[in-house]
Amino acid sequence: MGHRCRYSSLGSEVFFAEYGSDWTSYRSARNRRRIDFSGPKWSLETLVGPESGLMHKQFIREHIETLNLAKNKLTDISCLNAMKDTRTFEFRKLQILNASRNMLTHVKLVNASLTEINLSHNELTKLPDFSSLSQLSKLLLSHNNIDDKLEQFGDLQKLRVLDLSSNKFSWRPTFFRKQMSHLERIHLEEFKLWPNPFAEGFKEYQFITAVTLSSLTSLDGFGIDSDLRFQLRVQADQLHMNTADFSVFDVRVEVPCWCHGWQRAQRGKKMGVPKKNTISMMIYLLFYLYDDLLTVLSLIVLAILSKKLFSDSTIRCSAYRFHGPSAYSRNGLYSE
Repeated sequence: MGHRCRYSSLGSEVFFAEYGSDWTSYRSARNRRRIDFSGPKWSLETLVGPESGLMHKQFIREHIETLNLAKNKLTDISCLNAMKDTRTFEFRKLQILNASRNMLTHVKLVNASLTEINLSHNELTKLPDFSSLSQLSKLLLSHNNIDDKLEQFGDLQKLRVLDLSSNKFSWRPTFFRKQMSHLERIHLEEFKLWPNPFAEGFKEYQFITAVTLSSLTSLDGFGIDSDLRFQLRVQADQLHMNTADFSVFDVRVEVPCWCHGWQRAQRGKKMGVPKKNTISMMIYLLFYLYDDLLTVLSLIVLAILSKKLFSDSTIRCSAYRFHGPSAYSRNGLYSE
């Protein structure tokens, strides 16, 4: 069949066309380690269908190691959790799952053999429960609508690559710091967070992330070498990052006109503060702006350090490059 025929479901006719007349044989199944249902001729809306689809009683699944379901119209992939008996999964050897570019709003995967999962470009609003996936090393969740906590990742001790870019994470900086503490418990090597709403007014998150997650070798697509890590650690110690009060960042992120003192001063005008007495007004403003002046100084110091550390041409981590479009497809790592 040509590419003009787009399959919306799976069945014996499809398996015959794809794998030949012996598609039901054990010998044929042993050679089917990689199953690919992505591409122009596929427009799957379900994995089950009239003849049980992928779960067809004559379709042997136990040897499948890689399953590519990308670029379909799937809303449910729960059949991948099916059990052959009380102790054995139907897909007991499945390691790599690509279900990107579908219409998934909720996913639950419990197959402990999974090592790599790509769920990018879907419609997820919450992080799926991955707590039982003890072998998971690579997880791609970019381009969804996720706004959630990261606490479950603290139990995924083998997780090395995590992509959460292009979602809806809207953490306050103080809450962001708490989320990073969950990731401190594992040994992430490659991490993507940009872009996300929380980062728009909190570019310092990169400095904080790189300092907090000492195992990182790449952040937002750019490398962190030993020299940069040493500089980060020195500057973090000087700023007392371990005990820093991140509420100073909350002020800037939460309030568009983030100078609280100025707002209080403006409200003071409505309460009858003398407008003609310049000296009185200056004293009044200084009184209310004192805390914010300290905030300004703290932010300026960290902004200067971040710019300095990430602008070295030898490590290619300037503010522009850090957020540049090239960050999204480096070495094919995040290909979908």
